[in-house]
Amino acid sequence: MRIWRAKLLAMVVGMVGVAGCSHPAYGPSSDSRLENAVKDGASQNTAQNVTPEAVAKQKCTGYREKLLRTKSNDVPEVDRLAQFESLYTDLKAKNDYLQSALAANPDLQFSGDSDIPKIRDECVDALADVKQSYYAFVADISDLLVVKDVHGRPAPRLDFKKFREAINVLDPDDRDQLLARVDAAEHRVKAHN
Repeated sequence: MRIWRAKLLAMVVGMVGVAGCSHPAYGPSSDSRLENAVKDGASQNTAQNVTPEAVAKQKCTGYREKLLRTKSNDVPEVDRLAQFESLYTDLKAKNDYLQSALAANPDLQFSGDSDIPKIRDECVDALADVKQSYYAFVADISDLLVVKDVHGRPAPRLDFKKFREAINVLDPDDRDQLLARVDAAEHRVKAHN
């Protein structure tokens, strides 16, 4: 009985000792140290490269005219969808740049007579306006994805693949529901053709 307990105790201690030492005995490997150093250097270079002049170039002015042209009913829906996508991605990229620049160098927004807070607020507002209009357009199209062709058969209102891409670019909260509508409409068109 004593031998059995001693073996059990030795086995438990051995398992705990092996499981508890999951990291290398001498610290991180040289590969992981190199990788961390490169990451740290890249983030420091980004913070040093952000200047007020570079941030000022990210203005979001002039988007209202583009948005009005995009909303025009004179443009075909497929082209309008592409214009919304382009405008949205452009404003989102500028907004993301401003957010990362201010996160890397928060002093930019407090330096002297800086226009950077105004530029940031303008880009946030522009992105919100475009996103709202883009979503309204996508929701409008998703309400009626299938129309009838001249022979009375169901036909797609527009290319389903492009519409899926537009939904994925916009990435709304109800993205899965919108994509499910597209799938259902596509199956309905295929079933009748």
